Amino acid sequence: MKISVIIPYYNNSKEIKRSLLSVFAQSYKDFEIILINDASPDWEEALPIINSFNDDRLKVISHSTNKNGSAARNTGIKAAIGDFIAFLDADDEWKENHLLNLLNLMNLENPDVIYTSSYVLSGFNRSYSLPKNHINKSNNLGEYLFCDGGFMVTPGIMIKSPLAKKTLFNQNLRRHQDYDFLLKLEKSGARFEWSKEDTVIVHWENNNTDQKGGTWDFSEDWFQEYKTYLSSKAKTCFVLKFIVFRLLEKRNIKTGILKFLKYCKPWHISPKKYYFFLSILIFGKVIVPKK
Repeated sequence: MKISVIIPYYNNSKEIKRSLLSVFAQSYKDFEIILINDASPDWEEALPIINSFNDDRLKVISHSTNKNGSAARNTGIKAAIGDFIAFLDADDEWKENHLLNLLNLMNLENPDVIYTSSYVLSGFNRSYSLPKNHINKSNNLGEYLFCDGGFMVTPGIMIKSPLAKKTLFNQNLRRHQDYDFLLKLEKSGARFEWSKEDTVIVHWENNNTDQKGGTWDFSEDWFQEYKTYLSSKAKTCFVLKFIVFRLLEKRNIKTGILKFLKYCKPWHISPKKYYFFLSILIFGKVIVPKK
């Protein structure tokens, strides 16, 4: 079975070699790579690196104008000829057994979508494996993602190709595109399966959500459009995480409290999240108690 690996590219000339090396090092070899140049300004610098692989499995598609990561992924999805589609970002990488693990799980459980654990490299030399738990029948996707510590990053997803082509990403979003994609999949009845082994390495050492459009007001606009996909509990957790906490961190306390009172249902908030709320309200950040 062929797997189509889709990599959107924009300003990643320093990381693309690492990303591509991790794909070509896969123990499972029946794949194609579709790399989409989203009119990147550093493309001339990246092209010699990409061409140096000299492998027919690597195909490049270039946008004439810059769109966004969602549009680039959609271009790749539409061009894919594989039975399954796996996503990878140009600054992330896979461990060598990533594709084989997911394909074996596909063959064993026959889900529509597989997501795998990820080894996250964050700032200040911090690293951790996520998620700690799997979505189960007792909670929905929104509650899993926003209330229960769920974690589904795009580079850890493999999906049946026809379903990806039917669903696609929302190209109008500059943030939360992955949530849009996943929630639409859930609404369509897709079945998710978790691969516990962390075969994805996510590089968030220089992650800046504000630069990527992850502002509280954008999250509020997203919430208004997608709240019908969310349970009452998931709505409260999303607003806390992406609107209220961000406002309080910026010391916009009045607006943060107003948004809390407007959208959040207190009975859906866990003691841990209440602690986070009070800590950020008072100190501007989460203070971890000393043991």
